[in-house]
Amino acid sequence: MDDLGNLWVETNEEKIERGVKFTGYDIFNKDGFYEAKIWTDIRPGLFVAGKMYRLAEDKETGSFILKRYRVIWK
Repeated sequence: MDDLGNLWVETNEEKIERGVKFTGYDIFNKDGFYEAKIWTDIRPGLFVAGKMYRLAEDKETGSFILKRYRVIWK
């Protein structure tokens, strides 16, 4: 769930664009109504104040990096 109460449901749909694999997510609002489908190449993490945070591993060093993404609803 995100910080607005939307439920993100990972589907089994995948597509590849420019060599990158994207997974489909169905988004349902806090009342349970379908809002949208999004395609992303990352697995959603923790949502806080309109931002999404997740850990990513640096392939060269093996260290973990905390990444922050801005979420914009149109």
